[in-house]
Amino acid sequence: MARRKKKHVPEMIPEEETAGSSSAAEAEPSVDEPAAGGKSGKKTMTVAEELEEERLRRIAEEMTANVGEVSRTPTWYLALMFGFMVIGLLWLITFYITETVYPVPGIGYWNIGIGVGLMMIGLIMTTRWR
Repeated sequence: MARRKKKHVPEMIPEEETAGSSSAAEAEPSVDEPAAGGKSGKKTMTVAEELEEERLRRIAEEMTANVGEVSRTPTWYLALMFGFMVIGLLWLITFYITETVYPVPGIGYWNIGIGVGLMMIGLIMTTRWR
């Protein structure tokens, strides 16, 4: 079985750290500057690698863009959503514990459909939860 070579993934340093510290930039040679020995300390990036790094940076920014943001879903919606799921579950539990007599005695096994239907309404509501 052939082994794959590991790709070199450059470290991503936040802009705040690189902008404020001039001593760190002086201590470490940049990608384009050669080191004292005449050879570059780091490999220069190809266009494909730069594009990949930019794509990954955009993805990381999108993932962290709304960290700490307050939920946009109203409280009443969450209460209603969880309420449907809990009421449906309690409907089914009541139906099985009372040996098919309650919650609505006249409809028999349609009580299962009502309980599952209530839970499905709550489940469908979760798709709008932000």
